[in-house]
Amino acid sequence: MDHGREPGRRPRLMLPMLAVLSFAAMGVVSYVLLACGDFEDACAQQEQRARIATVTRVRLSRSARGICAPRGALIAVPRDQHEVRTMVDFCDTATAADVPALRDVSLSAESSLAAGNAVRALGRLHAVAKDPELLKLLNDPRQRVRDETILALGESRDVSALVLLDPLVRTGDAHVRVLAVRAVGRIGGETARRMLEQVAADAAVTSETAAFASAGLAASGR
Repeated sequence: MDHGREPGRRPRLMLPMLAVLSFAAMGVVSYVLLACGDFEDACAQQEQRARIATVTRVRLSRSARGICAPRGALIAVPRDQHEVRTMVDFCDTATAADVPALRDVSLSAESSLAAGNAVRALGRLHAVAKDPELLKLLNDPRQRVRDETILALGESRDVSALVLLDPLVRTGDAHVRVLAVRAVGRIGGETARRMLEQVAADAAVTSETAAFASAGLAASGR
């Protein structure tokens, strides 16, 4: 029997354990929200996760590798599922201090998965729309990188990106068009609204594109 502990006092390990469990639970909630298509709430959950995540940083260039739990590491060439998860976790919680490393991986990583996640993180950090080198990724030979760059423009919420998205919204490629419409909807504003109205009035668009255009218009009307 432990006579040295004060009555009702919790063991010291309880608080760290509760913090870890809380962090994990929030991660599960954010992934469920994403699966249900509730992007705004999922983004809010991810931002909350970022605020309570361990401040430990691992910034790796193309020539370095590493793993730092629980935050993760920016791995340019993930070799297994664990390293993929580690890299994704890093990108999900990246901050402005990580922009140089993310930019390096976006422009140089051979892995389209790593480059794509890095450029999406840069969009969330508002570091894509005005960077000429990153904008060249719209023409990258790898589809995943092109797709993530389009979505990154939406994540940037930068109205200047609408000029770049306009020709993609008008393209005959249904896959590219739906991504561009999603990005325009994320940016919002009057110009975006006019673009989405034109898409919604186009009888030739796919049902998926029309759905994203309608969702964007509904959001802009709030």
